[in-house]
Amino acid sequence: RSKSVVALHHGPRCRSNSSSTESIVAMQKHHYFMGLFVIGVVCASKYETPPPPPTSTATRGAASRICLPNQSSALLQFKQSLLILPDALSSWQHNGSDCCHWKGVICNNLTGFVIALEIPFHDLGVYGYDQDIYLKGVALDSSLFKLRYLQRLDLSYNLLNGMIPKRLVELSHLTHLNLSHCEFSGQIPIELSQMTRLVSLDLSYNPRLLLQHPNFLQLFKGLVHLEHLRLDRADVSMSLREVSMTLSSSQELQTLSLSGCNISGTMDESLLHFQSLSYLDLGSNQLESSILEGLCSLGDITSLRLRGNFMTGAIPPCLFSLPSLKVLDLGGNHLNSQIPNPIPSSLTELDLSGNGLTGSIPSSLFNLSFLETLELSHNLLTENIPSSHFNLPFLKKLVLSGNSLTGTIPSWLFNLSSLEELDLSSNRLLLIPSMLFNPISPLNTVNLSDNSLSRSVPSWLFNLSSLESLDLSNNFLTGVPSLLFNSNSSLTTLDLCHNNLMGRIPPSLFTLPSLRKLILGSNKFSDLLANFDNNLYSQHLEFLQLDHNFLSGDISSFVKRLPALKSIDLSSNCFNVTVDLSFLFSIKGLAALDLSNNTRLTVDSSHSSDDAQGSSKDSPGIQSLKLNSCNIRTFPRFVCKLSNLVALELSNNNMEGEIPSCLWWELSSFDALVLDHNKLHGFEEPAHRISLAADGGLLYMSVSNNRIEGEIPTFLCDVAPTFLDMSENSLT
Repeated sequence: RSKSVVALHHGPRCRSNSSSTESIVAMQKHHYFMGLFVIGVVCASKYETPPPPPTSTATRGAASRICLPNQSSALLQFKQSLLILPDALSSWQHNGSDCCHWKGVICNNLTGFVIALEIPFHDLGVYGYDQDIYLKGVALDSSLFKLRYLQRLDLSYNLLNGMIPKRLVELSHLTHLNLSHCEFSGQIPIELSQMTRLVSLDLSYNPRLLLQHPNFLQLFKGLVHLEHLRLDRADVSMSLREVSMTLSSSQELQTLSLSGCNISGTMDESLLHFQSLSYLDLGSNQLESSILEGLCSLGDITSLRLRGNFMTGAIPPCLFSLPSLKVLDLGGNHLNSQIPNPIPSSLTELDLSGNGLTGSIPSSLFNLSFLETLELSHNLLTENIPSSHFNLPFLKKLVLSGNSLTGTIPSWLFNLSSLEELDLSSNRLLLIPSMLFNPISPLNTVNLSDNSLSRSVPSWLFNLSSLESLDLSNNFLTGVPSLLFNSNSSLTTLDLCHNNLMGRIPPSLFTLPSLRKLILGSNKFSDLLANFDNNLYSQHLEFLQLDHNFLSGDISSFVKRLPALKSIDLSSNCFNVTVDLSFLFSIKGLAALDLSNNTRLTVDSSHSSDDAQGSSKDSPGIQSLKLNSCNIRTFPRFVCKLSNLVALELSNNNMEGEIPSCLWWELSSFDALVLDHNKLHGFEEPAHRISLAADGGLLYMSVSNNRIEGEIPTFLCDVAPTFLDMSENSLT
């Protein structure tokens, strides 16, 4: 954000030589007000007299150039010291442009000095580097300290490394400092305690920062003007009372964020010194007490986070009466009372998950009409979800998983106008509403897994046009609607595993146009689709799990009908057919195939070797092939032509003979080889030296429980498996 500052007061007084003075006086006769501006710039530039306090206003697009040469050169030198990805700080150029118009730079319009440098990662305007770092350096370059009149410095979320420099104390006008998420390490320097003008300090999420010598008391006792302090994930190692007493002089403290700081002890009245607090985060510490009821005296508090401690007892009902409270997070404690009946308030986020709360969910909880997030998961809540129709116009996320809720899922949950995520998993719910019509529901994710749901899956669930993920696994469902085609369906993931679905796999499941992941394992399906028009099949299906059913039918024909398929699991079924694995050479996109534990399956690889004679560019994309317990009698040598193969599993078969040497010199990307529990009697000697180890070698190799005799072959040293299991053989 390029800005400049217009001063509301006169510039500093200073001396100048006579010629300069005469020139300035002449200018004043004609341009009095412009003269004041020039005097300020000339004098401040020559003698570097400190600018006045920041009682100024920011403006955009100043007509005149105000950047000082020494300020722009310092900024460019600072940029030069960093490793910067392509478009970051692109406005910072050696082209004579005004540095006060550069991204992240704010100047004082009277003096031309840079008074703010704000270049956090998320504000650099660089796109396309997901989760990447844009500014990178070994340490903060000394050029930064030439900007002596900085009042605000924000370098957050950049990979700067090293220790926080002691020279920061030279920036004596600094009031706001944000170095969060920068990977700084080591001791926080004692010099920080001399920066007494600091109003806001954020050193959070630098987990290798230490507060030992000096400790928290020595560093912060004198920073009496602090209004905002964030040290999350720094190791404070003090009691909460000691922290409170250290900061007791900071009467205007509004933000105190100390999550994950190794703070121990109990909550006592010392915390109530800070009556101006609006944000308090003491999560992920070792606090052991009941929640201090005196917190209800903090009338300005908007966010209270005590997650991940060892708090016990009851939730003070008065917390729900705090007039300004928006966020209340008490999750991950040992609270063991019932949920109090709240009165209507301005709460937008309530998280009580991961406690031992008992009883039923009070209906009054759903009268908190401003709620956006409600999390009550992993408690001991019982009885039905309140069935009355509630109006929660802003609720986006509702998580009630991991309780013992029973009864029918109330239909009003699916009619909430803003709800995007609904998680009722791991309860004892019995029924899904059979009739409902709300195609414009914004629901994106629905998780009803691990309940006792029975009957058929209602068709209206598939008509929710925004729904992308539906998890109904681990229930007692018996059927799927025969007609599901919905051209507007956004469903990408459907999980129906571990139910009582039976018969032929419903063709309707393959008509969902956006479906990419379908999980149907551990049911009672008995037949693959084989005689349906290709147009019925999802053109985007990538992952298909059909393991642990009673399937039979033509495997290759079925797989070929799914053009986008990357992974299919057909293990533990009842296939009683011969499968010709040459079809793998005609499907380039398939990366993983699992046919394990099909004991009546016959694997035919006789044609596969012929199909494999083509060039390497025609090799299939298969990377993981699992044929465990498939009654294979001879080693399928065609696998040596699967040049992209990373993992091969052939255990629990009846293979005899030698392990072919082509595995080592044809498969350069091999990571895992599992051949245990066969009748193999040795290794085929390779024709030339193996170079597999140059690429890192095998990670895992198991040939246990075979009939291998003699000495361990020396060429295995070139294969260099990280883990090698040759137990239960006849080695000498």
